[in-house]
Amino acid sequence: MKTLYMFLIFIFLFTTAQAQEIEATLSGSTASQAFAVKDSGGNTLFRVRGDGNVGIGTSSPQGALDVVSTTGAFIVPRMTTTQRNALTPVNGMIIYNTSIGVFQFRQAGSWESPI
Repeated sequence: MKTLYMFLIFIFLFTTAQAQEIEATLSGSTASQAFAVKDSGGNTLFRVRGDGNVGIGTSSPQGALDVVSTTGAFIVPRMTTTQRNALTPVNGMIIYNTSIGVFQFRQAGSWESPI
């Protein structure tokens, strides 16, 4: 009986400790309507506007993805050539290829490296 009780406690803890999905629904699709995550000082950390623009470090994203920071840098995905080749390629992709130590981008159906 004690073993069964411990098993049931384990199952309860395991099933309730998993991550939950959070969904936010905006009532419209304009730039003035948004979902935001703020720190305890009220500073915007992340914002998704009703028009689809996403801002990180800004409350007024100026494009599809607007990253604003004076203390950090934007880091593109880093991967090996083998990992890159496993992607489903789409023109416009940008990566840092750790196998050859260069940035690469997908253009006109092939991977290119800047000069």
